Amino acid sequence: EAINKEMQQMYDKKVFTPIYYTDIPYEDKKQIIPSIMILQEKFNPDGTFSKLKARFVANGSVQPFDVDNNNNSPTASIPSLFTVMSIAAYEDRVIGSADVTGAYLHANIKNKSTYLKLNKNCNEELININKDYIKYLDKNNNIYVQLNKALYGLKESAKLWYQHIDKIFLQHGFINNSYDKCVYNKIESDGKQTTILIYVDDIIITASNEVKVEACINFLKHEFGDITYHIGDEHNFLGMNFKKINKQIHVSMNGYIEKLLMENNINSS
Repeated sequence: EAINKEMQQMYDKKVFTPIYYTDIPYEDKKQIIPSIMILQEKFNPDGTFSKLKARFVANGSVQPFDVDNNNNSPTASIPSLFTVMSIAAYEDRVIGSADVTGAYLHANIKNKSTYLKLNKNCNEELININKDYIKYLDKNNNIYVQLNKALYGLKESAKLWYQHIDKIFLQHGFINNSYDKCVYNKIESDGKQTTILIYVDDIIITASNEVKVEACINFLKHEFGDITYHIGDEHNFLGMNFKKINKQIHVSMNGYIEKLLMENNINSS
């Protein structure tokens, strides 16, 4: 079920275009990237099971390494996260959190000569989604595709995603914090500040009132469509639970602590 959901996302977002192996240029055949389907159990910060998540990725380890091509992508630091949340508590801001579904897949890939060999389990799911894919099966039951989007696993995907979302925030009047490129600030018409922090596809929004937080959520919905979000005083973010109480932020990781105790045979009682 998880794999089916993931492949449906690939199809809906037009992540790749099927191609006959014979139509791939000879030089590009040497650099065809294999794909992998990863299944991972996800847990809530309190340690309870959340869901089984499937992630379709490219095996970017086989991509040629170009020392002149810097593919590093920034992520917000933990001190930045704690600072943003502390300011939000002290100024009694409204806090929102959001998660962009299939974030990387919103960014276009620059190298159009990137080809992928699909995992055979994924072939079956794609054929179930669209019967036309069956004609692309070769004699070894493989399907090859040309990538259109920044698929997870490619060396350049994280950077392409950051450049994509960074451009969107700048277009909406936000500016990068001078100490952390993944923190954005905007002075609203009333002189109050709205702050956004991003950690890959996870987003924190703080503002002086709920209307401003909802305005940010709305432009994220407009840009990315499928996002999950929550507005309130308690948020699960990066495996931590943040709770705003009386102008203070309380942080807990009970699930992680319990896991550590269990792995080291320590009785929590």
